[in-house]
Amino acid sequence: YIQTSNKEAAKTAFRQSLSAGFETPVKEEAIFHYGKVNFELQYYTEVVSTYKEFIKKYAKSPRAEEASSMLSEAFLGTKNYQEAIAYFDGLPYKTQRAKIAYQKLLVFRGMELFNMGNYTEAYQVLN
Repeated sequence: YIQTSNKEAAKTAFRQSLSAGFETPVKEEAIFHYGKVNFELQYYTEVVSTYKEFIKKYAKSPRAEEASSMLSEAFLGTKNYQEAIAYFDGLPYKTQRAKIAYQKLLVFRGMELFNMGNYTEAYQVLN
């Protein structure tokens, strides 16, 4: 499905394989690609939940860094900046791509607080 650019069908196939009870390496690949297809389709809320689970279960996976990077960008798409910042503050490592997204999250959260009239909090986030 991916090769034919039918990403919706690919998403469905990966989701079905998650519940099929495959062994760990197959399940790891399925979760990763499920998140990636959702990222490409801009279903950012689904990407966030998928990659949070992936990183928790497969932290030592060679794909964990890429998942972390896509997760950071997906957080921008959800516009839930407060949750995103809290999540990234707790990460033991951040990729360069994640660090860039984190800076954007801080700016957007600061703007959000400023627009709500919370100037002191906005200053703290932006400083």
